Amino acid sequence: MEPTYFEGPITITKRGTGFFTFDPEQDDLIIEPSDLGGAFPTDIVKVELGDDITDPKTGKKRKTGKVVEVIERSRLTFVGTLSENKEENLTMLLPDWKKMYVPFVVKGESLPIGQKVLIRFKGWNAHQPYPWGELEEIIGPAGDHETEMRALALSQGFHSNFPPSVNAEAVKLESTGRAIIEEETATAVLWGEEHEGFCTP
Repeated sequence: MEPTYFEGPITITKRGTGFFTFDPEQDDLIIEPSDLGGAFPTDIVKVELGDDITDPKTGKKRKTGKVVEVIERSRLTFVGTLSENKEENLTMLLPDWKKMYVPFVVKGESLPIGQKVLIRFKGWNAHQPYPWGELEEIIGPAGDHETEMRALALSQGFHSNFPPSVNAEAVKLESTGRAIIEEETATAVLWGEEHEGFCTP
């Protein structure tokens, strides 16, 4: 029997369990952490349909899947705080992105532990527990107000050369812009309904 494949975005919980919508009328495929294939949350992936399992919470049969290819990364840069993993002698990035379920190994010299930084993802070698990246920018001391504003802007994809106040305003506009537009659209529709048949000279 030929394998069945699906393509689309993947959802991954903080614990590293993946879910993939393959049919709007059926439950999502469950993808175990060992079958994520190096995918990050919201990546576009190719998933192979697997066997059925019994959901321990509901007792229902659920279909499983396995990521066989990451087609498109949702992002390549990550903001977070550098931390030292003394047990494994590694410098790690603890990502600010709440959806990210695994830290990054950061390679390089004189890496500023305790600083908020921006790294660029470089790869995730097979059978390695962590993805890795390289330092791209030192943002500043973690917890500092200006640092956190700039980190927030960078995590949203805004350019790092803008002043922190501009970045902060851009982030605010991004989060509120849709609500403003929706409100104005709703007002316009309501006005049109109330004044149906009204024509200006």
